[in-house]
Amino acid sequence: MRILLVSSGPLLTRQVTSALPLDTEMVEVRTPQRGLAVLDAGEQTFDVILADADTHPAGGFHLARELRARQT
Repeated sequence: MRILLVSSGPLLTRQVTSALPLDTEMVEVRTPQRGLAVLDAGEQTFDVILADADTHPAGGFHLARELRARQT
């Protein structure tokens, strides 16, 4: 499984990774804008996108809204 993790910091990253199977591949970014850039590059595919609602400046909800808007 490949996960894109949009995380505000190392504490959340440790919490998430401790709950994942060992064979999980994860790409981590700190902002929703960087997450969008990774997705827009199209070089990688992900099974799951996990976004922290407290990331700055926009938050994980911004990322979810932006991804949903792009699907229509």
